[in-house]
Amino acid sequence: LTRPAPTNVIVLTVEGARADTIAPDITPRLWRLSGQGTRFANHRVVSAWTATNILSILTGLSPTEHGVHTRG
Repeated sequence: LTRPAPTNVIVLTVEGARADTIAPDITPRLWRLSGQGTRFANHRVVSAWTATNILSILTGLSPTEHGVHTRG
């Protein structure tokens, strides 16, 4: 019985970055790494608060499902 190779997962979230500061000539290693995986370039946030968004990304649940709606 052979086991499948383990999957490496890197979740990189960036808050407040300008699109012109993340480019192949500025961040070549990041671009090279992103070419080997799945990149979600059109994700839109579910809340104005960071914690709510991170929980939604990691769980796949909406704020109404995981219960974190605001900063407090």
